[in-house]
Amino acid sequence: LARRSRYAWVFGGINAANGALNDLWMLDLQTGAWTERNADGAYPAARRGASFVVLSQKSAYLFGGESASMVRRQDMFLLHLGSGSSTVPRWEAVVYGDLLTVPPARTEHTATVVPLFEQAGAPLGMIIFGGMDGDSRPLADLHEFDFNTWTWRELSPTGTPPTKRKGHAACLLLNSLLAVFGGANQEVPCLQCTRSLAGPHPRPD
Repeated sequence: LARRSRYAWVFGGINAANGALNDLWMLDLQTGAWTERNADGAYPAARRGASFVVLSQKSAYLFGGESASMVRRQDMFLLHLGSGSSTVPRWEAVVYGDLLTVPPARTEHTATVVPLFEQAGAPLGMIIFGGMDGDSRPLADLHEFDFNTWTWRELSPTGTPPTKRKGHAACLLLNSLLAVFGGANQEVPCLQCTRSLAGPHPRPD
């Protein structure tokens, strides 16, 4: 789910027959009406558990997820939303600037748009946390994506990190804190705790 001012966007998921989906829907938050949207461009493969975030009201980024056969992914797609409900959206496959820094494939992670304070002007980027990897193991790693260069870097914050988890929630607080809540792993079905990462963001290794 990604929200763009008046509209919220939903991509993919799993249907009642456990089949993966790659349909795109738009919800008008003023009228409550749903509309299936056909998009141009390089369409993402069907998946569930992906993250989907809106950047600057005119574009959205889809990352990761898994197929119906539980094949985890690490690809990314940019959805050009246009300027209104009558504009035809367009998908674009993201070509990473450095393949060596791409996070491992995962599903049920979180992605949060954040300011990159270590860069001049603090442009917007994205942080992903946790999820489940290709061997169905929960994760607790933290990665930052630069929307301008399409490059990744792994972050190593100080302090006590959150427990490895999938299916959690995360949000940005006060423009500089990332709060993580809930989720699950094989040892603890439901985790109820909140961790935050103070900005500016920690330096990578």
